Amino acid sequence: MIADDTTTQVKGVAHIETMWLRDTDGSRSLSIIPTYSPWPGLDLVAIENRPLAQGSKEQTLQAKIQISSARFQDCAAAWVLGITVWQKGDGPKSFLAVNGTCDSPVGSLYSSLVGTRDLQGRDVSSFSMTWEHQFGAWAAYIETVSQRTHKPYLGFGVRRDVVPGLQLEGMWGKQGGQPIFSLGSRYSF
Repeated sequence: MIADDTTTQVKGVAHIETMWLRDTDGSRSLSIIPTYSPWPGLDLVAIENRPLAQGSKEQTLQAKIQISSARFQDCAAAWVLGITVWQKGDGPKSFLAVNGTCDSPVGSLYSSLVGTRDLQGRDVSSFSMTWEHQFGAWAAYIETVSQRTHKPYLGFGVRRDVVPGLQLEGMWGKQGGQPIFSLGSRYSF
């Protein structure tokens, strides 16, 4: 999902996410995302995004700080602070996000407001929203993203735990009339 939730890992727990993405222009990339929680309410995240057709890569470091704990049929919030280091010599790019989660009997609503600027100093903030519902062992979601410099995105996805600690996910969407799809996994330990 693009909109991040507000939960953090239990202290001492880690997970590794991978995501293979085919973007609107046909380019493909692979992201590897290890996450570790050294204290309750804090996740430390490292992201490496590597376009498969190029040698360039993008690395991001971020910290997610849970502001309030979620309770069933309640809402919670979290701050995300981060910096992206571009390996092609473009320099670092920092960002600040606030995530919200609201649970209800008909599903969960996630939202993320991300404030950032591009290398020219232009505001490229984004807002994303995801609604997710559990269907037994399956979770399905619909999501949308709006950003000043890109056309709106609308996507659908499903995920499922296949064995204890391993989750698989697939997503399909459109942006500006062009398809996007991804396959991902998450292994917790």
